[in-house]
Amino acid sequence: MREILLIKSGGMSYAVAKDQVFSTREAGAVHFIPMTPRFFAGVGLGGEGMSRLFDLSGSLGFETYERRISGSMLVMEEGRIPAGFVCQGAPDTLSVEDGDIMPLPEFLSSQVMDSCVLVDGALLPLINVKWLFVQVMAEKWDCTEIELTVQSPGGELDGPLRFLRLGGEVFAVPEGDLLRESVSPGSIDPLPLAPAFVRGVFLHEGSVRAAIDPAQRMGLRRARHLDVAETDEVVLLSEIGAGFLVDSVMGLREGLDTVPLPPLAASSLMRYGVLVEREVVPLLVARAFAEPEADVPLDELYGPASKDSLPLLSEEFGVTEFSLLDDRFGVPSLQVDDVTGMSSIRRLPGVHSIM
Repeated sequence: MREILLIKSGGMSYAVAKDQVFSTREAGAVHFIPMTPRFFAGVGLGGEGMSRLFDLSGSLGFETYERRISGSMLVMEEGRIPAGFVCQGAPDTLSVEDGDIMPLPEFLSSQVMDSCVLVDGALLPLINVKWLFVQVMAEKWDCTEIELTVQSPGGELDGPLRFLRLGGEVFAVPEGDLLRESVSPGSIDPLPLAPAFVRGVFLHEGSVRAAIDPAQRMGLRRARHLDVAETDEVVLLSEIGAGFLVDSVMGLREGLDTVPLPPLAASSLMRYGVLVEREVVPLLVARAFAEPEADVPLDELYGPASKDSLPLLSEEFGVTEFSLLDDRFGVPSLQVDDVTGMSSIRRLPGVHSIM
């Protein structure tokens, strides 16, 4: 058994290990100090004298402490001027079984939070307030998102492919990247400091899974609100402890040809396309959705292979002429591989604006 403190603050519920806190007491009146960091709530003046108060919910990226509501202080440092975190209301003490404290998926784990506590069917983030207090006291905390851990490459391209509809568009995923076809996650509980495309966490077969919204990550729709408790089906991903929120699960196909996407269209999320009835369907690298986003500058994607690749003005060379917006242009013919018609154009999410 382990004793935890249940805290409600900033519209969120958290869990804190009781043995990380010296004591709890009423915060008293909190006086705001201008030009201080977001995580500093102010100075408390109560019956026990002055105290330095840090905002727990504000430190985790949620609503800042409401000074007009009575709150409590988690005393982290005693002395002439105590210091600690302030939260709304009075925390509840609860004894939980060791089995009810579950680790987060590895790619979401961090020093401030590496596990959740199962309380009345909900997953509450277990905050390492001892570590967080050291950071805010040293003014080293910037309330930024969790830095995702880089994962391994995606599944094999020569195996079966599962087709999914995400944000109204059709994509393919290697079947080897999926754990099983789909499940119903039920309640999805929000996670502080998570990227916008990580909707939260849910419990599946005794393990904590992250609910990833791939359509939001790719810019196909805006992030859903964190207070949405119920969702549609989720496709579970293998190895990374996550699931894709999908519009629908489509068929499974084999023997399709894959083609590499040009550098301007390729990204860590999709490097190949699948040819389906003369159309290109992007092939997603599922594990890459648990990696940090990284934009590659255009001059690194495209550039002359050498200084000799362009013809000298003193030389004769062919020109391929074309019209654009009623104007005439030309490019050296040696730079043109082919001229061909297009039967259809497939929009690709998350690519450079000129695509």
